[in-house]
This record gives sequence, structure tokens and C-alpha cells, in this order.
Amino acid sequence: MNNLIIFGITSAMGGIEILMHNFIFDQFKRKKFKQIIIVTSYEHICFEEDYIKMGINIVNIPNNKRVFDYKKALKNVFIKTTEKDLIYINISSYCNWPLFSSLKMTKAKIIVHGHNATTKSLFKKMLHRIGRLYYRKTGNKIAVSEFCGKFMFGKNTYIVINNGVDSIKFKFSKENRKKFREEIHIKDKELVIGCVGRISKEKNQIYLINLSKKYPDLKFVFVGDFMSNSYKESIIKCSNSNDIFIGNKNNVNEYLSAFDCVVIPSKSEAFPLVAIESLTNGLPIFCNDKLQKCLPSSIKRNQHCYFIKNDLLNIAILSKTNKMRNKNMVINTDEYDIKNCFNAINSFIDKEVFKNE
Repeated sequence: MNNLIIFGITSAMGGIEILMHNFIFDQFKRKKFKQIIIVTSYEHICFEEDYIKMGINIVNIPNNKRVFDYKKALKNVFIKTTEKDLIYINISSYCNWPLFSSLKMTKAKIIVHGHNATTKSLFKKMLHRIGRLYYRKTGNKIAVSEFCGKFMFGKNTYIVINNGVDSIKFKFSKENRKKFREEIHIKDKELVIGCVGRISKEKNQIYLINLSKKYPDLKFVFVGDFMSNSYKESIIKCSNSNDIFIGNKNNVNEYLSAFDCVVIPSKSEAFPLVAIESLTNGLPIFCNDKLQKCLPSSIKRNQHCYFIKNDLLNIAILSKTNKMRNKNMVINTDEYDIKNCFNAINSFIDKEVFKNE
């Protein structure tokens, strides 16, 4: 195979960015492709320094709102492709019609990897459904969960490949617990609720900030960047003295050891990567009750997965976790290991995408 061309990596760290970061490293080690290329409309992307060190080519193109310039730039990318190239598109909806319409110019194989289960507005939902219908024959399709697959691809053929994490990297560390609690000035016996991910309306951190008012004795630590300065101002204005914002961190795995649980406040998630990161670390996760209908069964059936009902956290569970971590008694499993995810993707590439090569 010649080139692996990847779309969908943004400047803010999220599930797609983390998964693709690990995926690119995996492909780099396997040497399946001669060259890896990332195509983006962002001036800078998440993990850019790592990609530059690896010699990965980052191609910057105009934003898709500048349709003419955007399609012209895509043409320059696609016209050079061959049947031995793979275009890997990470999407949250089919709203980017210019991208999908431009794919007719390429001879490369195509994978469309769906990561979402909802849209922001009724208008975007309409654009998505029309795009899903019109471009239904474009590419081989992967969904991160059944719920995601139904939303992203409808009745079109797709396979489900659950996300994964590096099990060793995310195992609990007593040393990290002590180190990062000292860094954010939290005492050993204090109970800490963590929230990981980009801070935006879609991720619904305001729900957790309102919840923190009911629990003034608990510390609420938010790891992640704000999607905009205006949203940052509105969130900070509503926050409480027990809310701590520490910004984006590349070593989230180390910070997890400092927490006693992780709360996922989103109203909709296709497959929240932070859930399996937290469970691998031995943490209980508390999810917005609305997630019961969409979380994959692999997460819901986990004994450490809970749902917040009537805005109540289970303090007994948090206290138990705190004591367990002080005694370093957390048990980990490899149930959500990233190797399973990549083995499935690579098998799909070899046996389905390039099956006749």
C-alpha cells in the first residue's frame, strides 16, 4: 500500500484525536503504508509535534465554508491518489458535502469512520440525513457502537469496532496519585470528581458545575480546553470555589490516578473514550442518566458504571474508591485494550477494503 491519508483530526483533544494518535503510531510501526498524510483545515492540530517528529506530512487546506477553495485543495490531494492508497475519514456527521462530493475524483480506497450519535441542530440533522442518503455508496464504513452506526449510516452496511486504550498506560499509579494531587493542591483524603474532554455545550459540563453546588465538600477537576473564549467566560462565571480547571493535558492517564471517579455529563455519546480510560484505571464512572439509551453494552455492563439519578452521586462509592486507591488495591483488566481495536481495523483494511488487491 502506498499512502494513508487521514481526515478529521482537529486542534482540540477529543476521542477522535486520541484514537487517531494511537492509530497513526500503530500504522507507523507496522510500516504498512509508505507515507502517512494528515489533511486538515486547522492551523495547528492536536499532537502536531509528535507527527512532525515522525515525519508525517500535514497538509493544510482552506475551511470547507470557503467551498471553492476547499474543493480546489481537495482536488490537488485526490488527483494524485492511486488504487493502492487509503483515504481514512473520521466524521461526526455527513454535513460536509463538499468533502464527500470531491471523493469522486479519487481512485483510492475509502474508509468512513463514524464517531457520533447526534447533531447540534435540526438543520444539521437534515443536512446529515440527506448526505447520508446521497453518499451511501461512498467508502467502507466503521462505527464505534451500534447506536453510532444507526445514526451515522442508517440502513447502510457498516461494522462496529469499539474504541480502546493502552491498558498498561492507563493502569492506576499510586505515585501519580500523590504527584498530581500535590500539583492541584488537593489533600489525600479529599474526594475528587474528574471530568475529561473539550469543554463545550455538547459535552454539557455546565451540568456538572451545577452539580458541584450540591457537593461543596467535593473537588471537581475539569481536564480539557474550552472550545471558545466566549464559552469559557460563561462557564467561569457560573463556576464555584470547588471547581478546578487545569486545561488540556497530554498525560490524562496520569491525572486519572488522582481522581476518585469520573463524571460524563454529556446527554449523548457514541462511545466515550474517557469511559474506558477511567474503567481501565479502576475508576467508577458516573454518567448522565440520558446516556442509558446510547452507551455501548460493553460499558453499561461494567460493574463500575453508574448513572446519576435525580442529580445524586453515590458518596459511599467515592469513599470506597478513595480508600482502595490509598491502599493501592485497584484491579485492572485488559477488556478495553487498544490492540483489540487496531487488530479489528487492520483486519478490516486487509480483508474488506483491499480484499481484491
